[in-house]
Amino acid sequence: MRHVFKAFDKDGYYTLFNGDRLYQKDLKNIFIAGSSTPLIWDFNNLYCHPELELKDPDGDRIYETTLIMNSKKNIKRSSPFWKLSRDISAFPQYKSDFPISDAIYNLSLEEMINAIEPDSTFRTGKSGPEYGQGT
Repeated sequence: MRHVFKAFDKDGYYTLFNGDRLYQKDLKNIFIAGSSTPLIWDFNNLYCHPELELKDPDGDRIYETTLIMNSKKNIKRSSPFWKLSRDISAFPQYKSDFPISDAIYNLSLEEMINAIEPDSTFRTGKSGPEYGQGT
């Protein structure tokens, strides 16, 4: 950010990579973004997450925040076991001397069945409210 503030002090604006100008009066907040929880890449909604805003309480242009990474509440919990819940008898069966590969094959068949829509098409790609679409 030093080069941004240096440009603000010298010219009153900073020239962005695309040639647009960012004026000092337009810089309202600075946020941190990322893919590790609690960070997000949703730039349009960063303002909804005040914990991701970097602050400069003493005005020395050093922005900081405290993030709690790997919090127990942020740990995604998954079941320690899996049990087949769909009828896969209509598909070719696979048996081996390795239970893990048998389970992966059966799980793949079950996931394929779960991806079949009511109109018999496969659900593919990303969908859901987190991607701006319905479920």
